[in-house]
Formats: sequence, C-alpha cells, structure tokens
Amino acid sequence: LSNTAGMSLVGVYNMAGDAADVAVLGGLAYVADGAAGLVILDVSDPMTPSRVGSFDTPGTAKGVVLDGRFAYIADDFKGLQIIDVSNPILPRLAGKYDTPGRAVGVSVTDGVAYVADLNRGLQILDVSNPAAPKLLLNYATPGAAGGVVVDNDRLYVADGFAGLLEFDITDPVAPIQTGRVFTPGVAAAVTVS
Repeated sequence: LSNTAGMSLVGVYNMAGDAADVAVLGGLAYVADGAAGLVILDVSDPMTPSRVGSFDTPGTAKGVVLDGRFAYIADDFKGLQIIDVSNPILPRLAGKYDTPGRAVGVSVTDGVAYVADLNRGLQILDVSNPAAPKLLLNYATPGAAGGVVVDNDRLYVADGFAGLLEFDITDPVAPIQTGRVFTPGVAAAVTVS
C-alpha cells in the first residue's frame, strides 16, 4: 500500500474493537480500542507489532492519553478510566470518574484531566490522586465537545458545529476562552504539533 505522499504500510495488527485513538511511548502503543478497551502493543519492530497486555474498560474506549505511569481513557459510557500501566503486561484500574455525558476525548497536564464529554461540554477533573479523581468544573461548551488537547497553558477543544475553541487555562478552574475558529464541518478531534 502506498500513496502519492510516499508513505507505505509497514506492519499491521488486527484490533478486536474499533480503534479510536492511540498514544505511543517507548516502543509501546496504547490503543483506545472501542468495546475492547485499552490494548497495549509492542511496536518496537513496526513490521511485527504484538499484543503485550490489555484492560477491558466498562464501556467503549474512545480516547487515550499517557501521563507518568497512567493511561487515561475517555470511556464513552463510563467517563474517565485511569489505568496504571507501569506493568504493561498486567495493567490495572487505578481510579475512575463517571462523567454526566459521553466521554470521547481526554488530555492531562499537571494533575488535571480535561475530558471532552459529548453534549455535556468540558469536564475538568483533579487527578493528582488517581485513585480519587474530583470534579473541579463542568464547563458547558456551545457545541458537542469531541476532542481536547492541552499545549502549555492553552486548551483546544474540537466542539462539533461550534468549531475549534481555544482557552487560557493558567487557572484550570477558571478557563478563559481566547479564540474560536468556525470549521466548515463538524470539529471532532484536535492535535497540536
């Protein structure tokens, strides 16, 4: 398989669910694999990826981000699931917080998790103690929050038909909207590079 950009397929691993998101660190890929939950793959040899471990979240894993020894999973029907992946062969549940809507995206920085909760906006949680996450703020966005990413003191939210929102999160419990771009379609995900 190749395309005009010169990219070619190197390796394949057939997932059990519907892979929705991935985070890669140190030769391991952490996949939010839909109904199959979190799947951890060894991708150190990209030609032959292999399964290392997994953790079946209670709903549908839609988003994943890594912070320290934890994988934070946005679970469509059960909110934020915090998985200790210090032993990737045997990941275990460290904590959870059931958001009011459908968690579909997550970003974490400085002990704070920002969860895109479809049709319920942004759920801002204190995860400094992963075993006992606490709600700091429920911030209603104008659209349907589908994706979220933190970049330093800026937060970006893909907010459905409301487009892309930018916030100053110098104070995480008092986000200030600093920008908005209307997209031609539905903004569902966002990344910063």
